[in-house]
Amino acid sequence: MSTVYLDLDGVLTDLNGMLAKKAGVPREEMGDATLRTFWINKSTSEDQVAHWRDIPPNRVPEFRAIMSWLQLHRVNVEILTSYGIATMGDCGALAHAGKVKWLMEHYLTEFQDKMISRFNGAQECWQKQFYAMPGALLVDDQPENCEGFRAAGGRAILYDLTRHDDFVIEFERTILEMS
Repeated sequence: MSTVYLDLDGVLTDLNGMLAKKAGVPREEMGDATLRTFWINKSTSEDQVAHWRDIPPNRVPEFRAIMSWLQLHRVNVEILTSYGIATMGDCGALAHAGKVKWLMEHYLTEFQDKMISRFNGAQECWQKQFYAMPGALLVDDQPENCEGFRAAGGRAILYDLTRHDDFVIEFERTILEMS
């Protein structure tokens, strides 16, 4: 059985939209890694649990349809997210609590219906590669996470909100190739 790992921040959530709003800059500028890291650090240091609660969901109807399609094709779906900066106090535990609460608020039905089978957390982004294996696909918004996952033997698709329709086509093609 194949497994699809969905990243939370930037895939199921509109992290860049929330950060751009807090920074007072256009959404497109949040693609700059330095600016994005600064605002993630600022947001999480102010109120680490509220940071995750305040992130709006991203394309929920479309992702629900994708999860249903995967369930029909007998593909396991799991969340694979990282908790952020390891040096920020108790960021891992607080981020975990905030992210779980966010998922329960926005995707509880998918857990109840077993469209999402598991929530996985890694302390740092680079650790996502430990989940890579043949038959595993990562959907992530960070190129370095996709590259590391591929290098470790998995497949990965880079998600970009502005190219969602292209993503869906590539995603379906990839799943069918993996079957």
